[in-house]
Amino acid sequence: MSTHCKVGIQSNFGRIKFLLVPLFLFTAIFSLYLFTLCPTVGLIDAGEFITGAKFLNILHPTGYPLFSLISRLFSFLPLGNLAWRMNLLSALISTFSALFFFLFLQKIHKRLLISFPVTFLYSFSLTVWSVSTEVEVYSLTALFCSLILYFISRWEERNSFLIIAFLFGLALTNHMMIISLLLASLLCGLFFYRHLFGKFFLFGLAFFFLGISLYYFLILRASLNPLFNWGNPRDWTRFVWQITGKQYRVWMFSGSLSEIGRNVSRGLAILLWDMLFILLPIALFGIICAFKKSRELSFLFSILFLVSFFYAVNYSIPDIQPYYLPSLFALLFFLSFGLGEIVRVLRKRGYVVLLLCCLPVIFNFKKANKRDYYFAEDFAKNVFASAPKDAIILTNWWDFYAPAFYLRYVEKHRPDLCIIDKELCRRLWYFLYLKKSYPWLVERSCRELEEFLSYLHQFEYGNLKDNIEIQNSFIRMLTSFLEKNPERRHFFLFLPFWDPDLPQILKGKKAIPYGLLYEIREDSAYHFFDYRKLHFRKPKIPLGEREKIILRYYSFVSLERMRYLSTPQAAKREGIEIWLRKIRG
Repeated sequence: MSTHCKVGIQSNFGRIKFLLVPLFLFTAIFSLYLFTLCPTVGLIDAGEFITGAKFLNILHPTGYPLFSLISRLFSFLPLGNLAWRMNLLSALISTFSALFFFLFLQKIHKRLLISFPVTFLYSFSLTVWSVSTEVEVYSLTALFCSLILYFISRWEERNSFLIIAFLFGLALTNHMMIISLLLASLLCGLFFYRHLFGKFFLFGLAFFFLGISLYYFLILRASLNPLFNWGNPRDWTRFVWQITGKQYRVWMFSGSLSEIGRNVSRGLAILLWDMLFILLPIALFGIICAFKKSRELSFLFSILFLVSFFYAVNYSIPDIQPYYLPSLFALLFFLSFGLGEIVRVLRKRGYVVLLLCCLPVIFNFKKANKRDYYFAEDFAKNVFASAPKDAIILTNWWDFYAPAFYLRYVEKHRPDLCIIDKELCRRLWYFLYLKKSYPWLVERSCRELEEFLSYLHQFEYGNLKDNIEIQNSFIRMLTSFLEKNPERRHFFLFLPFWDPDLPQILKGKKAIPYGLLYEIREDSAYHFFDYRKLHFRKPKIPLGEREKIILRYYSFVSLERMRYLSTPQAAKREGIEIWLRKIRG
């Protein structure tokens, strides 16, 4: 065979490999995400995001206009229920994120023995896997990180600088977490690529603002008054509040040293788990190797790790794990160089590193598998089952309110109920929703409502002068919601199990446990409740703190009901013991 033919065959094989390897990777990762996909609505913000896809709502700060538009388009797919489709969207986005991270690694190392295992470690780390099986905005931010890194590895190529600028602008319309990569990229560019900055700065700035201009969608959509118009960002002031996350600043950079110390320990534990513990020393060794071979990228990833970790440990919220995603990218980058050195030393036996593809799947499968996860749906439906027709429910429990929001407005479960989030009543925009959903409620309490809203307006715009009276008017308004609708039965569901506002709301009344709710009554009259109609499917994954709180509440309120009934016969007649055995089993 001629040399020319051999070269041709090798060239064709190279092209086939270039196509087949990413295709195999994409299929393998997506298949496992699909197998472990959550079939329905989850806790935290899932219910809000899914309902947002249906009604194109304004979501909580920073608004997430890009995610809203993508999810709206994806919602039209004729597959499963809407919750499943939105979970599928997260799986698909995360798979593309893994694919571009693989292409980034291939661009740097040009060795499948390195790119393959590191991509699998990324894809099936607990942090990434957990946002790939349920609807979340973090998977889209992870995709932007991978895309930007891929184009950064091609920085010298024509137009890459402009594409990167556009992607950063667009990424900021999804989540502020991308700022850590933006800052790292700017510093890296200023130190090592000044000629590109000087040549393309103005064009880059134009492309950046082109991407970030998608935020103006919030103003347009808010002006149409959607069902849930969070923040109501129709004017400039409220728009700025929305995109800068004003309401969440109270949890940012405000913790004590002891709290920050706890956050640091938690953050290190998250990253250690994602690195399977044993791989962290290799990543640390990889830092030395990386700086020898790629000083510019090593500088970028060092800054990325420091900035993102610093931001995450200074943001005190319960669901902080996804905020360590940029730090994970940095550790995996350095790990790739450590593995590269191991492959070089092992030579022909270097294929042993491919075993790392299996380790994260084995290590994290049990914790990440949500294919039988109905916990949030069951919780909301059990509360629905506890409420009689046309009941009013006051709550401060987002892990009930968000899935209930989806079930009521998308799946059409219990549209007769009036469910009021007590804490969202401290925001002006929420009363637009109440007026649209429960006009009778607003009309009957118009006097109390106007009084409270005048104080609330002062509070939101920073000129409140009477802190005591705003609280008193708040209680008067909530009380009027109940007292001016006597034909309806009134309930509350609070987290923690008792709320600081409750004594004032209950003044002169009693809280009677009824199903999973507490009824607000003036007497102790008995109303039968059948606990056998409650449904509980315990997930196979280890329960997180949020699920454990709900389980504790199940047990607590059921035992309270038993004490209220006072006789074992009555408790047996209602089936409370059967219910308790079910949730404790």
